[in-house]
Amino acid sequence: MHTEESAGRETGHEKSARRNVEGLRLMKVGEIDKAIHEFRQAVAANPDNVDALNNLGVALGKRGSFEEALSVFARALQKAPNNAQVHSNLGLALGRSGRPHEAIAELRKASILDPGNNEMRLNLASLLVETGDDAGAEQVLRAAVAAEACPSDAHAVLARLLVRRRQTPAALEEYRAAVRCNPREAKLRAELGLLYRAMGEFASAADEFREAIRLDPGRAEFHWQLGALALKENDLGTAESELRAAVRLDAHSGESHRDLGIVLRREGKLEEAISELQEAVQLLPDDGPSRFMLGQALAKAGRSQEAAAVLGSAQAKARRQKDTELAKAYNNEGTALVEKGRFDEAAERLREAVRLDPSDPLAQFNLGLALLLGGKRDGAIAQFRRALQMKPDDPDAHYYLGRALLDKARAEEAAGHLRAAARLMPSDAYVHNALAVALARTNRFSQAAAELRAVRQLNNNDPLFAANLACVEKHLQGCTPRLSRLQIGPANAE
Repeated sequence: MHTEESAGRETGHEKSARRNVEGLRLMKVGEIDKAIHEFRQAVAANPDNVDALNNLGVALGKRGSFEEALSVFARALQKAPNNAQVHSNLGLALGRSGRPHEAIAELRKASILDPGNNEMRLNLASLLVETGDDAGAEQVLRAAVAAEACPSDAHAVLARLLVRRRQTPAALEEYRAAVRCNPREAKLRAELGLLYRAMGEFASAADEFREAIRLDPGRAEFHWQLGALALKENDLGTAESELRAAVRLDAHSGESHRDLGIVLRREGKLEEAISELQEAVQLLPDDGPSRFMLGQALAKAGRSQEAAAVLGSAQAKARRQKDTELAKAYNNEGTALVEKGRFDEAAERLREAVRLDPSDPLAQFNLGLALLLGGKRDGAIAQFRRALQMKPDDPDAHYYLGRALLDKARAEEAAGHLRAAARLMPSDAYVHNALAVALARTNRFSQAAAELRAVRQLNNNDPLFAANLACVEKHLQGCTPRLSRLQIGPANAE
């Protein structure tokens, strides 16, 4: 126990260490504000205590104070630039702040600095999946699987990714490996059961769901999964029993109420079925099957006016869902046409995608790309701005908007967006080259030269970069720095 007298004889380093330990204790029991106070005191006593700075950043992140957390992690990295844990925590905070591309860059640094840390790999893989880089995520996860003797978590995350990528046999192999490593993890057994169900192996699926229930009988979702499978096989007795258990354990599970309603309707228990389906509609307002089933049950019970209202709303929601699906189809067609160089046709398809689903930033971006590659720069600029309003952290939108602005001789605006793209894609030489061109056009020659020197470290094989550096060092006397040829992706530019 520390008395006031003993505490008064502490050195700054000792006080800092003591307050840091107390902060960790408080954070562990959920006393986040008190933990933050202790970590602040630890840093005040010893500003070079990187552990205390790191812990302060983590605690601020737990409280949701992400901007301050980012600032604290930056201070820690100034003192310890090769600290893998700080880079990792900074990456996680950036991810939670809606800046996944910057987060990925930090987690890559962390993984390089601490190559044996599988937790960092798993966090990196999750962010790669979030940004649509499934292939990159798979590469990271396979490295994680190879790094340890029996890494259950890595096998499981890889299995989930392979399911997303529709690589079913490989996913099954990874799930089985995960279960071998951790046979008492109920969630893994249930996920394996879902995969068996998708494969049509219902008996194996039921075995896994039953094992998940045995391991964790209080999880409603496991009872729902077994009940839904029994419903599919028309085993109404098992289905009703398991679905009632699911509803009892989780009264807010709309899927359980819906499926129980379907079972009861098949059993002729109309009033009970209507009650369950009404609950499902309340809990799952966008679920078409719940509304259709409720409408049909009401009609069968002779409640025609209520049935008509429910079925009408179900049809309206179905039309909206159809529009969204059609928008995705137009977006896919437009993207394929862009890749074939048929930019005007692509723009037509993409305009339809945007009309049907104006809230999709990907369709907005792809329309901008088709317009830019087709020479319609003003329209492209407007589209990229719309895409960035919806998704401010999109590096490609920043890059192509910067390129379009450069084409319109708006170099100052272009530089701002190209800086953002370079921050989000720090390893892309062509992005940095475009930024250097924008800086040179605004007479910021030293900054442009610094970008081009960084470019040559990233890619020393393209003579364009050496020529641009020489031109910038001469302050554009008798020369003009050139952009790479505009292609579908900045990383593929020539």
